[in-house]
Amino acid sequence: MGGWFWRYDFEAWGEKWYAFQWHEVEFERAKEHYMLSDGTKIGDGASWGLNGDVALFFRATDALDLGMQYRYAYQKLGLSLYQNGMIYSMKYNF
Repeated sequence: MGGWFWRYDFEAWGEKWYAFQWHEVEFERAKEHYMLSDGTKIGDGASWGLNGDVALFFRATDALDLGMQYRYAYQKLGLSLYQNGMIYSMKYNF
């Protein structure tokens, strides 16, 4: 498995913001997880997969962040199709 993570804090319109992204690639999965002994593909049918997230957050106060994240995955969770979705978040910082 390999991947990365980055975060960038910045100011725009006099407000604090941050963006981040994480991404991981899973490779060389054990064959029994994606293929039967007769060669029939099961689950996502691949020896590799990827998934990750791209996000933008607004720091409303020192204790509250509001943001949205775009999640994506391919050849993951037993599916051989591209999966994606949006997540809207409100985070409380202790």
